[in-house]
Amino acid sequence: MIERCALGVILKRGSHLIDPVVNVLTKEEDDYLSRHVAELRRAHEDDGAIRAKFRVASTTHADLRRAQSGSDDEFLEVAVRMVHSLAATMRSSPRAKEDCVVALLTEPKGAKKPSVTFLKLDARIEAAHLERVKSGGIRLHVFQDLLPAPGDMQKGISWPDPRSPESDLILVDTNRGDAALYFSNAFSLDISSRAQTTETQLVDELVRQLGPARASKAAALAREGGKADEIVAKIKTEYPEFEATARSIGGPGGLPGVVRPGALDDRKRVFTADGIELRLPLARFDVVSTRRDGTDFVTSIRTSTPLFPLADSDD
Repeated sequence: MIERCALGVILKRGSHLIDPVVNVLTKEEDDYLSRHVAELRRAHEDDGAIRAKFRVASTTHADLRRAQSGSDDEFLEVAVRMVHSLAATMRSSPRAKEDCVVALLTEPKGAKKPSVTFLKLDARIEAAHLERVKSGGIRLHVFQDLLPAPGDMQKGISWPDPRSPESDLILVDTNRGDAALYFSNAFSLDISSRAQTTETQLVDELVRQLGPARASKAAALAREGGKADEIVAKIKTEYPEFEATARSIGGPGGLPGVVRPGALDDRKRVFTADGIELRLPLARFDVVSTRRDGTDFVTSIRTSTPLFPLADSDD
């Protein structure tokens, strides 16, 4: 159930916007938004869920607190401020969708775990919809046939996060390339990499710094999973020369991601030389060795079955 709702509209990638207004929701509108909130808040339960932290100078934490416990006027002020912040960062991002409906929502204070949620709901808004807004104000049912179904939302945040203090708020962002950081930047948030990105970069760093055979042994220390910086600390007890340089695993300026239990066991990496590609699971790095032969290199692979048909004995 939604206690308070403010809806706004951002058009032409932030160039134009319609400031939020407080909405009294119909039962159907409440159900639609409540399902979005429930889907977003379930996101933290995934093993590889993104973590998000407020930056030191961020005002978002204070704004979300004010939206939850302040007056109706304060709630609307927060909604307007958040929409303007998002529009400003969208203007500098070529990856942002042209139009969206944005919603700031609070759950009743008497709820078991009341939350504050901000949703960005992408939509292809036509002139006819804007005419209806001019005549009747921003109402969810005007756009509802354009909006994503619950579970298909691309971006949203919800506070508080049950994982606190490891994560300040739940964040969903399905487009997480560097060009899409406008959403987290709008609210001054540091966000971790996806688990898959974190795992790939950890393997790459292990191979680069320790070599394939030692990387395979070091990766075994990550088998139980956990926060990447804690796994790096464990690896350093055996391999003190290993350093976290990638942001996703605790390098400078980054919020460490998560490595899922057992995720590295079947992780494969591609090695290339002279147009030849060799794709190896991490656990089998030790079956390959390379030695110098004059100006060339000879790579040997030890297997229990032939990789190629056996050469004729008289060749």
